[in-house]
Amino acid sequence: MLDLATLISNVCDLMETEKEYWYRGHSKKSYKLIPTVFRPLNKEGTQFYDESKLLAEFVRRHPEAMRDHSSTIELLTYAQHYGLPTRLLDWTQNLLVAIFFCCKEHQSEDGYLYILQPPYYEKKTLSFHESLVNSISPEDVLELILNESEFDTLDKVIKKLNINGVPYADFKDMSDTELSHWAFAQKSFLIQSCEKDITHWWVRSSLCAYKPFLINERLVAQKGCFTSHSGKYIKGVSTLNAIDIENEPGESPIVSKIEIRASSKVNILKQLEICGIDEATLFPELEYQTRSIKEQCVDYL
Repeated sequence: MLDLATLISNVCDLMETEKEYWYRGHSKKSYKLIPTVFRPLNKEGTQFYDESKLLAEFVRRHPEAMRDHSSTIELLTYAQHYGLPTRLLDWTQNLLVAIFFCCKEHQSEDGYLYILQPPYYEKKTLSFHESLVNSISPEDVLELILNESEFDTLDKVIKKLNINGVPYADFKDMSDTELSHWAFAQKSFLIQSCEKDITHWWVRSSLCAYKPFLINERLVAQKGCFTSHSGKYIKGVSTLNAIDIENEPGESPIVSKIEIRASSKVNILKQLEICGIDEATLFPELEYQTRSIKEQCVDYL
């Protein structure tokens, strides 16, 4: 049976000195490293949240959020705290916190502890992600790609992707507007082709590490941080692929994982409690404090 000390030692074996690492616990091995807004709502995978509507409605009902937060990414951090699906994925800088989340739920199932070497922060990439949040059409997304990538005009993108094998000469004299209309009329024109054909740009722009301002007690207690993921679903269709970090294209993986068997979870939780890591310390809100009190005050015959 795996114990906490052995688990920490195993994690340290995967880490390099002087490099930064973040951690995330998945209580079920089947969970993917994909933010909630990109997860299908039905088994068929045909229903998804409308991201721009989610945030707009949240702000409409809570206008103080717009007043108190200066950017889209700050709004997403605030909204996610209250359960709104976003393109942010929670991580922690505290290894013990991630182990707790891996072990607390689904104690009859095996889980994974993920170790991430966060990508280098680029303000330009974060700005790209913020713009994706409010994009409402495939044309919006393509325009963002043109603005952020090394391809500065639409005809260069089409030439690179070689849509339907049509010779470049057939459309090289079209205006950008005409090219846009032509491209979106082609059933096979999917922006996710960029994943295969413009890999360097895609790797650079698909993931962004984000350390938020510590705007609430939970972020402080959990040493919370986030990865922001590109991707976009519009009317249930993937206009831009949302990539599971484990399948991130590139020469070397940025994430490792360690399996935590179901049989070890309860024992590890007890050891974490000795180290001061439990629900009461990680969730300062009053309702969690009350729940912790109830769990500790059960009277047995």
